[in-house]
Amino acid sequence: MDRLGGKGLSFRRRELFSQLIDTMSQTSAKAPLVMIVEDDPLQRMLTVELVEDAGFVALEASDADEAVALLESRTISLEL
Repeated sequence: MDRLGGKGLSFRRRELFSQLIDTMSQTSAKAPLVMIVEDDPLQRMLTVELVEDAGFVALEASDADEAVALLESRTISLEL
């Protein structure tokens, strides 16, 4: 996250995200699809990059309406 002059994601956020990735990677043999819903474009971009760098496929939406539209346009297996 050096691109932001040292103002990247907080350690706690990265730690929680890392735990999520570990959990998800143990549940599926293929790359899971992860939806990122974030209204801040920079935070969304950084989170999508983290997800994709971890080997996941990322869908991104800027708000709930966009997220619902994305979900309605695909057939997916949903795990919460």
